[in-house]
Amino acid sequence: MLQTPEKLFRKATDLGFNCSTNWQEHCIQPADADANWQLIYKNGNWILLVNGVPQMHLKYSEVIAFLERRSSSREALAGNSLLTASSVRLPVA
Repeated sequence: MLQTPEKLFRKATDLGFNCSTNWQEHCIQPADADANWQLIYKNGNWILLVNGVPQMHLKYSEVIAFLERRSSSREALAGNSLLTASSVRLPVA
């Protein structure tokens, strides 16, 4: 059984990501079901998977940086959507 990376899972959860673990790997993925990526910890390495295909190995610090960037870009997109929607003016009849 793997030891759960408590500190990393706590940080990921605080940033809005889902974390899980089983007997052979840890997994961090976005709460958005349509997202196409996930991070898994398997055999001593964090691996970024995109559409189920391994892309790269990440160090612990790189995992934190990746999650922080994904979280801030998601917040920025949500903020832009709100700004765009609130700035639309409908013609007065």
